[in-house]
Amino acid sequence: CKQKTAYEISLGLVGSEMCIRDRCKELLKKNYRLLRETYKYYAAIGRTENLFAINKLTLTDFIAHKIFLYDGDKLNDMDLAFMTIKGKPKIAKNQPKTALVRFEFVELLWRLALKKYLDSKEVCTEVEAVDLLLKNNIIPNCSQFSSQTFRNTRYWNEQCDNLLKSHLSLFDSVYDSNSGAKKKPSEKTFMCYDEFMGVFSATGLVTDEFPERDLITAFALSMMTQIDELDNDQHMKMQKIEFYEAVARAAEGLSLAPPNSIAEEWPLKRRQEQTLAEKMDNLTPYLLSAAKKEFRERFKKPEKDKTTGLYLLPGEMGTKSQMAFT
Repeated sequence: CKQKTAYEISLGLVGSEMCIRDRCKELLKKNYRLLRETYKYYAAIGRTENLFAINKLTLTDFIAHKIFLYDGDKLNDMDLAFMTIKGKPKIAKNQPKTALVRFEFVELLWRLALKKYLDSKEVCTEVEAVDLLLKNNIIPNCSQFSSQTFRNTRYWNEQCDNLLKSHLSLFDSVYDSNSGAKKKPSEKTFMCYDEFMGVFSATGLVTDEFPERDLITAFALSMMTQIDELDNDQHMKMQKIEFYEAVARAAEGLSLAPPNSIAEEWPLKRRQEQTLAEKMDNLTPYLLSAAKKEFRERFKKPEKDKTTGLYLLPGEMGTKSQMAFT
């Protein structure tokens, strides 16, 4: 049979006993990527019971201060919708009792759209209510949550590719040294969030300036979206390719100055203006400290090509040296 998409699973569960109009579902489907990316960000912040899900506190912040749907006096509507959804029987293992998973988040938005715009008679139909919620509250305020924007504008370029390839042994060593603690005998090795957190906390990089909240979003936004996150926990098991991106996102947030530089010469604005490749390069000494001792002792920083400014990749150094003497 045809495999369902993540959208079909989410919307198939949303308010199924209330028969949401097909046109409402089509409208939600049209904007599902944005809803999914918004959920992904807030589910990371609201992590509950070691699961990515939106807890009540995080949801309140989103509703009141991000999409400005209700102020403090009207949050009772959100509370009622939340309790109605969480009062239903649990249908999957990755469904915490006190937080919303993806399909529940979509259902809550649907309920709030009806309460805000239909019950107040601002519109006449469910479709119009959902459309107004999307146009007034979701689309204008949530576009920055797209995880793809970071990849397109910052990460997918020659400089970052060169940095990763030239330091691949370092990245792989850090991943291998800090993963597999929760792996079952038959499973492929993966890195859980606590292990990822350990890489950075051990180096003293998690501070008030770069809190754990920023680190957990770097982890979550780097993970591939899974079709089924209810009975499958693959979206919490980081593979190497996802680890590379998560480190890049962390480097972007940290915006470290170059090693051995004078702090006064590198104010925050100047640090933030560096390219992502430069930020990742500045992070490598800290990553090295998270690798095993044997690797640290034999690791040598790659050399740069003086013409291009790019690092020489393994196998190129001898060729470049020979060319210099011909």
